[in-house]
Order: sequence, then C-alpha cells, then structure tokens
Amino acid sequence: MLDSYTFKPSELPEIYRIQINNIIKDVVDTKSDLYWKNYTKFNIDEQIAISVSCEGDDVKVISSIYHREFFGKDVYRLWNRFLYSKDFRETGGSKKRDGVHINHPLLAQQINFVEDLNPKFYFISRQRTNTRWLKYYFDNFNKDYNRNLVVSDQQYWVCDGNKEGCLQTIIYPKDMEVPLKSYK
Repeated sequence: MLDSYTFKPSELPEIYRIQINNIIKDVVDTKSDLYWKNYTKFNIDEQIAISVSCEGDDVKVISSIYHREFFGKDVYRLWNRFLYSKDFRETGGSKKRDGVHINHPLLAQQINFVEDLNPKFYFISRQRTNTRWLKYYFDNFNKDYNRNLVVSDQQYWVCDGNKEGCLQTIIYPKDMEVPLKSYK
C-alpha cells in the first residue's frame, strides 16, 4: 500500500521535490506519456498543492491541485499533471495495486485540502470522450469515501486554447454548479 501526502509547495520536502522533478524530466525526455508536452513548463511552485504517493521515501505517483484565472475565482482542478514514476506498476487489475485502488487515498486528500479553501467549485478533467470506465472508477471512489462525484456527459472548456486540448470531460461534486463553459 502506498502512503499519500499533500503539501503546499513551500512545505514540500526537498527529497520529494527532487524526485518529482526527475519523474517529470524522464517523461519529457522520453516522451513516454501521451500528454508529455503538458509537463514541459510544469512548475511546482505555481501549484496550489502537490500530492505524492510513496513507498517509503520513494515517490511513485504525483499530482497537483491547480488554479488558473480562466477557471474563475475559487475554482480548482484536482489531479492536475498526474504521473506515475517509470518503475511503478499496478499489480491487481485496472488502477489497483494488490487489490486496492491506488489513487483513491490521494484524491480523497486533495478533496479535503481544497474543501478547506472554501471552493466555489472543484473538478478533475480528462482529455477523453469515452467515459464508461471513468463512471465505474468514480462510482467506486464514491462508495469508498462517501462522496458524490459525477462524470459529465458533455465536455467543458478548461483553458482558452484549442478544442483539441482544452475541451475535456470533467468529474465534479454533483451538488456544485459547473462554472465552466460547456461545448455545444
């Protein structure tokens, strides 16, 4: 089982900062992730928070909480710039390791962190239109953590760039009103 931690950038231990930068450098240098270009300008200190999941002191999963003006005031993106280290593998089926959903604890921490900021809205976004597996995944998360996240049936603008990268499926709390513009 992995141990997950969420830090403000100024509180991130140096040992984790170094490993995060190495994971990102490896992805950019090898172009091993479909969205490797998203990491070329990643800056830890520009994030609201950084989450890591570790085996001992070894970072295996990274993710951040992010805000940009485009979202609107008090709107946050969770699971921003989500990566696994190159030596990390799932071992128990889809998104599981030893039978446990490996990223659920990390997401629960990020939700708790951002809820302390009194958000207007928070969301996760993915550049995919096939949402069947996303719905299944987040239904399991909701059961395990008593949450009410839903996967959108439509896509929303998450940045002011082109349709290819900025139009995404979002996952958000069912009881919150979506402030992002939808694609019609």
